[in-house]
Amino acid sequence: MPNVFKIYWMLHNITLILSVCITIIYWAILHNETMPVDPNNILIHACNCVFMFLDLIIVAYPVRIWHVLQPIAFGLVYCIFSVIYYAADGTDRFGRPYIYNVLDWNEPGKAMVTVVGTILLAMIVHMLMFAIYKLRVKVYLRYFNHKPIIPTNSTLQLQTGKCDGISMVYGNDNKAFSISERY
Repeated sequence: MPNVFKIYWMLHNITLILSVCITIIYWAILHNETMPVDPNNILIHACNCVFMFLDLIIVAYPVRIWHVLQPIAFGLVYCIFSVIYYAADGTDRFGRPYIYNVLDWNEPGKAMVTVVGTILLAMIVHMLMFAIYKLRVKVYLRYFNHKPIIPTNSTLQLQTGKCDGISMVYGNDNKAFSISERY
């Protein structure tokens, strides 16, 4: 698999899991009655989750159990960033010494509970996405085709326009990722 696909797949895994986690955490913990429920807030804290879920259902890329480490690693990098932000006397737009009140490092116990809780939530969400992926594959195999095409390791050389299954990559001649052509 070309490196550009590996990077895409990794970023997609991170975005899928974190979009759901961000939506759950925002609406369950962070949102309060003083915050407006306006189109911007809904777009930022709900629509991304909906779009990523639709992408999971429609796009034929596999979900792997161990890829849960990717969003967890990204979250830990963000956690380290928030500690550095706090140590560097960073403030939010209201002058508070944190980005989110649940990551206030003036209260490290509360912040660590948030970090551990978010890791556990990411694991649960990832397992749910894995189950949905398995269901998607089962439905595809039962109703559309009896031989799976796994887009990340398929050895089939599919002809453009003559795909007999779901594929994110049409063999080795995908023009979108060709090194020989410059656009």
